[in-house]
Amino acid sequence: MLEKYLHIHPEVQNSISSGNPVIAIDSGILFNRISYPLNIEIANNISNIIRDTGAIPATTAIINGILKVGLTNEDLEFIASNKNTIKSSKKDLPFLITKKSTGFTTFTSSIILANLADIKILVTDYISNMSLEIEELSNTNISVVCSGINSLCSSKLNESAIKNNSVSIIGYKTNTIPIIDNLNYNLDVDYNLDSSMCIAEALKVKFDLDLRSGFLISSSTSDKNNIGLSSYIESLYNNAILASNISIDLSKLTRNKLF
Repeated sequence: MLEKYLHIHPEVQNSISSGNPVIAIDSGILFNRISYPLNIEIANNISNIIRDTGAIPATTAIINGILKVGLTNEDLEFIASNKNTIKSSKKDLPFLITKKSTGFTTFTSSIILANLADIKILVTDYISNMSLEIEELSNTNISVVCSGINSLCSSKLNESAIKNNSVSIIGYKTNTIPIIDNLNYNLDVDYNLDSSMCIAEALKVKFDLDLRSGFLISSSTSDKNNIGLSSYIESLYNNAILASNISIDLSKLTRNKLF
């Protein structure tokens, strides 16, 4: 029944079935601050970075009512240039499917599509709707690599939303992650881990124990005092590298039973 709604690119499906590293890419990052045709260039750069690191990219989107995980060049051109492409959150998915519409995914819908495809790691830009997105993350086994939090809610509400859920906040070589709209406040992480292998080891233990909840992972490369377009794009590239390294290390641990 699921195949009726979901199409996984053959390359992505083969990698998943073989246990090779795959990184889901939130297509919303290509529309948040980047216009056509630059978003096509950035999308290709992110995919190439993931491939060069040793993983397979799988961008999520809805095209003509089909949930897609892994896009062709034609798919990417279509959603990036189509003026009717809409922002598609979790609540929109049934309606985009029935109306055969086209949309880019938000954080929550990206998590859903990645989960349906059995992809464990997703790369995005920022967490925005904190309470909603953390709740969705707590209900899946997806780990998300992001640049920080970009929320309109108060910092205390952000912290409460996280602490009251089972999502682990991991800093990659950092004790805090930035809250972009608050120059005077950063969010303390639960754990500061200094390598992608350390994160992968924690992920493997979580999977072995069947602890169903996500990880939110952020690096120390984001500078909320410098969030111009070039800095934003650079952070996307850094997130792609970190996500790929974690996925590759996790694959090594699983295949070789190293941990």
